[in-house]
Amino acid sequence: MLITVSIYVVMLKPQNYIKFFILLIVILLSSWLIYIKIKLSAYNLEVKRQSIEIKNLYGVDIHYRYTPESFFPHDRLGRGSQAWLKHIRTTLPLVENFLSKYPREVIRKNLSALFLLGTLEFNGKSYGGTYIDSAIYISTGAWFRYSDSSLLGSMHAEFSSILFHKYEFPKQEWETVNKPSWRYLGSGFDMLGRREIYDQTDELRQNGFLQGYSQASLEEDFNVFVEWTFTKPDRLRKLGSQYERIRKKYQLVIEFYKSIDPKIDIPRITPDTERGEKASP
Repeated sequence: MLITVSIYVVMLKPQNYIKFFILLIVILLSSWLIYIKIKLSAYNLEVKRQSIEIKNLYGVDIHYRYTPESFFPHDRLGRGSQAWLKHIRTTLPLVENFLSKYPREVIRKNLSALFLLGTLEFNGKSYGGTYIDSAIYISTGAWFRYSDSSLLGSMHAEFSSILFHKYEFPKQEWETVNKPSWRYLGSGFDMLGRREIYDQTDELRQNGFLQGYSQASLEEDFNVFVEWTFTKPDRLRKLGSQYERIRKKYQLVIEFYKSIDPKIDIPRITPDTERGEKASP
């Protein structure tokens, strides 16, 4: 075929070269567009199927066709963008993984919807995730999808805030773990955009914080512990064996979740880490 085309090109008159190559480019572009259309159609069918399965199993509505009116009907500060269909397709299995860690009755009682976006902003600041009432909003990323661990962590963290406000969280016990003179800095919004939110220093851990962002508020501190509990349990258990304040907060997370429902699939502290040892100064 290639030889035939080559011979045909040689036989063409010089003035017809441009016409031939324009025709070839049109054919290639048309073929590529047809392929993309077929691929997107397949993605769309799979996303619909996954969304229906999630709705049937857990009662959670999956929203992924972005419009400001449907995503933020009562919040003018919320902004977002349409997520790539291929990102949605690969994120939905993570949504199922996230939901599977909780008994279905816990999900049905506390989570009504999950909104998937490309980007997510409030009042000019970018968010990886947030919650409104009983709904979770997750940014999957703009051009490149966030990692599985990051997306799963955001889902668990945002859901933990819903549970934090709906059930009796042991705030006093949590505050007691911190140093007597410690005061949280304000809110997660105040911390966004600051480089130190990603800090993971020995001083932070000695004080019972997993990373800089944990210092924003008690709720954000709790959110980070929940995120690590479900996505970095081995690392968290190791830190719990080294830092007493981290171990105590980790234990409070487990007790809180088990008080909601003993069947929640949350990693427990092993006997070795329950003993805990303070890290050397």
